[in-house]
Amino acid sequence: AKGLQDVLRSNLGPKGTIKMLVSGAGDIKLTKDGKVLLDEMQIKNPTASLIARTATAQDDICGDGTTSTVLLIGEMLKQSERYLSEGLHP
Repeated sequence: AKGLQDVLRSNLGPKGTIKMLVSGAGDIKLTKDGKVLLDEMQIKNPTASLIARTATAQDDICGDGTTSTVLLIGEMLKQSERYLSEGLHP
C-alpha cells in the first residue's frame, strides 16, 4: 500500500511527472492520469487493491481525484501506524 502511494506521489499537480507503462506485449503508454495507472497496475496486496478501488470510484463519481485519494489514504495509514506503535488501542 505504501508503494502505491510512492508511485502516484510524483504525479500530483501541474508539474507531476509522466509515467511510461510498458505492457507484456511491448505496447507503450505515456500517462499522468492516476486512474490509468491504477487500472494498468497488477495489484496483489489486498489493502492496496482496496485503495485502488476507492480511488477509481472517486474518479467515476467526480471525474477527478484518484491521485489525491491515494495520497490521502496513504497518509492516514502512516498516521494510524504511528499511533498503533505508540500503544493506542485501535
